[in-house]
This record gives sequence, C-alpha cells and structure tokens, in this order.
Amino acid sequence: MQLALGASPVYTMWRIVQTELSLQRDVVVTLRAESTLGILPAVHWDRVPAMLQPRLRASLNRLTDSAYKELPTSVVDQCRQAACEVIGCWLKAHGEVNANEEYDLDQWIKKAADTTVGKEMYILADASNLVRRLHPRGKPNEQAKRQLREVTQGTRSLAS
Repeated sequence: MQLALGASPVYTMWRIVQTELSLQRDVVVTLRAESTLGILPAVHWDRVPAMLQPRLRASLNRLTDSAYKELPTSVVDQCRQAACEVIGCWLKAHGEVNANEEYDLDQWIKKAADTTVGKEMYILADASNLVRRLHPRGKPNEQAKRQLREVTQGTRSLAS
C-alpha cells in the first residue's frame, strides 16, 4: 500500500512496510520511501524506446529496492546489472547493436567506448567501469586473490 505525504505539487510517495501496536497502544507505521532521490538520477523515459523500457525499469527497480534493504555487496551487484541494462538500452536505441544482443558488463563497456554516437557514451562507459571495478570486492575469493578491501556503505554509495 502506498501513502502520499505532503501537499500537491510537493509531495513524496511512501510504501507502508508494516504496522505494529506499541505497548502504549499507539499504532507504529514503518514506511519506505518510493523515491529514488539520492540513489539514481532521473530517467527521461520519453527518450527510451517503449520496447526497451520494461527490462530497464525492472533493473532500476531491483537496484532501488536493494539500496533500501540489502547489504552493500548486493547493491553493487544490482548496480552492475543495471549498468548492463542502461548501456545496452542506450546502444540499442541508437542502432549501435541489434535489439537481441546481450553482453556482460565488460563487453558493453568496450562497445560503448567504440561507439560513434557521441561523447556522452564515454561518461556512461567510465561510470560503468567504476562499477565493474568495485564488483569483485564483494567476492571473498577475489578479495583474497587481489588483496581487495571489503565492500562498505561508502562503496555502495559510490556504485549507485
């Protein structure tokens, strides 16, 4: 169930997570913000082809959900998946790859760097490369092999 707090046009949407009755017989409501403010930049959905929107929306929703309730390692994992979807969606929308092509993040970054579309792909590729470099830090075997630090809340914030 959703709840709007504030007055139009300045209000925020919240999801009711649970309700409890306190010892003093007060109702305690736990809310979770539905906004991606501070987690993700605004997406211009009018610029995303309709056929590519469902997968991109699902990936960004998983990322937002994980940012609110999962450990930093899970958030970095979801950032990696979202980066794949964003790069793939962008390249597909601009005709740089076929609509049915799918790649791992490393390959998407290479394709983005080789694109003829424009400078904005370098920014997207660099941001995705940062997520790619953070991802192994959440894997114990990679931490031991490469002597990497653990993923922290700061790493989570940097990735998203």
